[in-house]
Amino acid sequence: ELKRRRLDAAKKDADALYEEEKCAVGPFACLCCCCNVIKYIFTHVQMPSLSLTPQIYSAWPGHKSMSECFAAERLGGTLMKWGLRLLGWLLLWSGLNMVFQPAEVILDIIPFLGPYLGSGLMWVVGVLTFLITIAVATLIVS
Repeated sequence: ELKRRRLDAAKKDADALYEEEKCAVGPFACLCCCCNVIKYIFTHVQMPSLSLTPQIYSAWPGHKSMSECFAAERLGGTLMKWGLRLLGWLLLWSGLNMVFQPAEVILDIIPFLGPYLGSGLMWVVGVLTFLITIAVATLIVS
């Protein structure tokens, strides 16, 4: 039974998957339009990492040993982990820079020391966001 259902799911095209996944129930279906747009994009995009279509993961051409396959999966996981850590740090840093920008401008008004204090504040914000990102990433992602 499971094999037959998997084969049936593999034969569906992107439109059939979208029709199966979209939300269009009742009088408030218009509230689901944003979700439906995202589901449409994910069912019609051709990138394997974003696609919601049934697929076989980690199939390589040629012959590979089991240890080579696991090493390739480990490398992909490590790259994804560090990419997400970098993205998290960049988002946190840019957000906190926007929050502390008024304080930097206020410090820049002070004669002689102002520019140094403002730049120092932004360096402190950058270091703190780095430390927060490393702490959270170590606790959650690892």
